[in-house]
Amino acid sequence: MISSMLFLVAYWSVLILPGLALSKIFKKVKINGANVGVLGSIAASYALYVLAFCICNYFGVHADTFQNTFSLIVFSSLVVILSAIFKSIPKRQFHSDSIPDFKIPIGIVLVSSIYQLVIGSYNEVPSDLYSHLGRYQDALRSLEQNSLGQPLSFTQLLTQKSGVFYYLAAFASRFSDASSTQVIELVDFSNRTLLLVAVFYFAKRIFEGSKYCRAIALLSIAFLSMHMGISVFSFFRYYTFAPSMLALTLYFCAIAIGIDYLEKRFHPKAIFSHLIPIALLTLAAAAVHIQEAMFIGIMAICISIAAFFRSLSKSGVVINRYQSLSFSVLALLAFVALYSYSVENFARTPNAHWRLWDFGKGFWFLPQLTVLNLKNQFIQVVTLWGLLVYVLFFLNIQRYKNNLFLIAGMLSPLLTFLNPFFVDTFLRHYNSTTVWRLCYLLPIHFVAADLFINYFKKVSSEKLGNRIYASSIVAMMVLLLLPILNTWQGAHFSRIPTISRTNSELGHERYKDLVNFLNSLEEPKQVLTDPMLGYMISGLTQHEALRQKFTRGYRFKRFSYYDYSPKQLDKFTGHLLISNTRTMPNSTVGALSGHWSEKEWNNTHYYYPDALFEHLSERPDFFKLLWSSNGVNVYEIRKKK
Repeated sequence: MISSMLFLVAYWSVLILPGLALSKIFKKVKINGANVGVLGSIAASYALYVLAFCICNYFGVHADTFQNTFSLIVFSSLVVILSAIFKSIPKRQFHSDSIPDFKIPIGIVLVSSIYQLVIGSYNEVPSDLYSHLGRYQDALRSLEQNSLGQPLSFTQLLTQKSGVFYYLAAFASRFSDASSTQVIELVDFSNRTLLLVAVFYFAKRIFEGSKYCRAIALLSIAFLSMHMGISVFSFFRYYTFAPSMLALTLYFCAIAIGIDYLEKRFHPKAIFSHLIPIALLTLAAAAVHIQEAMFIGIMAICISIAAFFRSLSKSGVVINRYQSLSFSVLALLAFVALYSYSVENFARTPNAHWRLWDFGKGFWFLPQLTVLNLKNQFIQVVTLWGLLVYVLFFLNIQRYKNNLFLIAGMLSPLLTFLNPFFVDTFLRHYNSTTVWRLCYLLPIHFVAADLFINYFKKVSSEKLGNRIYASSIVAMMVLLLLPILNTWQGAHFSRIPTISRTNSELGHERYKDLVNFLNSLEEPKQVLTDPMLGYMISGLTQHEALRQKFTRGYRFKRFSYYDYSPKQLDKFTGHLLISNTRTMPNSTVGALSGHWSEKEWNNTHYYYPDALFEHLSERPDFFKLLWSSNGVNVYEIRKKK
């Protein structure tokens, strides 16, 4: 309990206090930027940590020096915040209209806490969690050597090569002495909660003209939690240990500041209060997870274009026409330059054609006509629920003509994954695997929250037809979030299977005894075992089993042979060899998603033929049995005498 509390104190202090202190300092020196509130505090804190880490890594600063310096920054931030609070007491600022807003974030924290206690983290093996835990273990090993990792160039640092996100968890773990299993729960709770709080303030900002903005913001949180993800994988549960989770706070904050910039008349101070923060947030996002930096750039272009066309109208929100036009023109020229350079210098990566649609080679300046295949990952992200929201959005598009973010976001596919020029450029810098992630730019959850309240108000309409229509829409917006069995492949995706409680028989608890034993060993070892067990071991212990996620891959060290006469295992002296015949139930998520086999665990028996066990028993001096329990044996491969 104490270690968990210390971890939360360290983790949350880094992600809240510096940004909150900066907001107090900027107000004192009268540098007022966009009103992004708590969202800005979280994003600024995270950006400060990330950029400081990158600079220290570049100059080869020791981990202890960085940790002590940033601890001083956090402590100084606390002093600034407490000072501001005590100064505000005589002025009775606690009775201002903004104070009640904190009741909702506190409520979000409480609800998230209850969810964490009752449902827990998604820890089924072989989920992506263990891949990220492996990076976290790498960070821990670097800290043990008083290092922030191998010093990298700024180009490498700004393409997420440093693993800066994982070091944050490693620093907090080192400070609190929390175990890996504790860290799973604590990071899961923290990242999910902080992002949901950030979403609340962001939604409140983009709907600030509505008297229902708080209700819309809360519904946005609900819809994001229930729907955001792909296939059956919930973003807010399955990907909480991924770097993209907290990077979204940087994205939301940058967009909020950008909208504020376009809605104000140009002033030289705006460069300091708006454009520089956006640039710093973008750099920080690139260092953590370059995908979110790309999101910032794309949405900045989309919003600028929407703002320019909006500025041509004499009604609605005030938009600075020249700012939006100049930014749009610069963005267009930058893209043309990038496209031209890419075509001349880079070949397209091989396409996974089930992810993309190809319509031909094109001609003259036109690229090969390739866009995202809407029948696969697009529908897995958007689902029937999202398609309904899209239809309703266009039926009510006049309602959103003044909302730059929603208009730009909902029309962003025309400039991204449905734009052959963009897709062609993308495929010259990256593979087709992640084109679909541009679907996360679609603000369907924010639109759905506003539409739900709009139609819910009409349920009590005096006209029977209006009541039936509104009630049907409200009902469908709830029911389509649930699992639906049907014959149309690709339309039945629901995140409920991964939002629900994980079967403990499929999680790391099934191997708790093995993990505890391995963590009791003083020296880290290389491990020979099957890819599934190795996947879990590499994430939860100091030991490492080489493999490519939970498959064999090119890094996998083969230890299972049909013939052991050449004594192939002799070359692995000093390694641990772990055999695993412990039975496991079938995976429901594996069966539904196809991301791994329903019988993935049971398929591992191919790695343990009878010849292997005979070979181990014939050479007890060479293969020393260190530990055995319920079908799992741990051997140490020793030197020949």
